[in-house]
Amino acid sequence: MAQNGVDLASIFSAVARSLAENQQPLNNADEYNQDHGTNMVQTFQTIARSLEQKKGVSDSKALAYAAKQVSSRQASGSSQLYARNLEKAAGLFQGKQVDAQGALQLLTTLISLQQGSGSTAQTSGGFSPVTGNTKSPH
Repeated sequence: MAQNGVDLASIFSAVARSLAENQQPLNNADEYNQDHGTNMVQTFQTIARSLEQKKGVSDSKALAYAAKQVSSRQASGSSQLYARNLEKAAGLFQGKQVDAQGALQLLTTLISLQQGSGSTAQTSGGFSPVTGNTKSPH
């Protein structure tokens, strides 16, 4: 049975709403500049609006457009990482429609936030920009 495509704008809108609900705790967990939650909300709102604007075009083109919008409209370091990973995801889905399984792959690609060294990007204090959690040393 063929899987149906997913509404990327709706998924990213839901993520943006969830982040907005948790914005203050995310900001509080950011020991460096206390604005990571705010930056995440703005980034995911930009992604959702961009995908909404590109409904009807291929998922790959919509993701590439969202990457450009985030890159040009959001200045935070984590936003720029999200933009690069959106661009990477656009390439992964070229010629394909994002289905439920692909949506999971998309989110995994987006939040991988890999730096050049291959390590997960973090701010000081062990704060994870992906989850908003602080990591305690073992």
